[in-house]
Amino acid sequence: MSMLGSKPARTRGGRQPEPLGRDDVLRAALAVVARHGLPDLTVKAVADELGVTSPAVYHYVDGKAVLVERVCAEVAAEVRLDVDPSSAWDEQILAIVQGMHDTFARYPGVGERVLSFKGRAPAANAIAARIVDIARGAGFSSGEAVGLSNALQLVFAGWLLRQAPFVPDRLVADADHCEGVDDDPAGGLTTAARFVLVGFAASYGQTVSAAVGGGVVQRSSTLARRQ
Repeated sequence: MSMLGSKPARTRGGRQPEPLGRDDVLRAALAVVARHGLPDLTVKAVADELGVTSPAVYHYVDGKAVLVERVCAEVAAEVRLDVDPSSAWDEQILAIVQGMHDTFARYPGVGERVLSFKGRAPAANAIAARIVDIARGAGFSSGEAVGLSNALQLVFAGWLLRQAPFVPDRLVADADHCEGVDDDPAGGLTTAARFVLVGFAASYGQTVSAAVGGGVVQRSSTLARRQ
């Protein structure tokens, strides 16, 4: 969960109404990333956002690398992990995946950086640990649960690279080429996660809820009849 509280924006230029703080720097950095993306995050951009000089920002951070690290940790911490415990295990995990999409989509470039951190950021580890805990609570072993978490991480990483479903040119004219994906607000991410959950559960003799697997199972049955 994010540790930043809400606070009125600072006045640009002139005298500051109160001393600059670390949270102010982080809020400004988040605003820069939300508008322009992580690659454009610099100490100068944050200083401009705050209406101060760069040295004032350097008092709180050593440079861009520290800014990037703090922004990534803060954004990852915004992903909601307090999903409804009364819902089915697969619905809880799908809600977390959807939450990852909703959060990282607001801050372009952050998701890719979080997943590429060596050793992963603590907040990213918290997301993985939550998925593992939910799967273990559903009766899967620790190894199986970690496998599911890794599979979903790979799916999410692939989505970050494209941000849209891939459709071969020869199928573009086919009205059914993206059935179940075109109506996915997460650009195919949720649909891909559903397939992972259904396949994972089936591999261990488990089933998924109708809310998660209904459409996947129905399409699989249609394919079987065609064959």
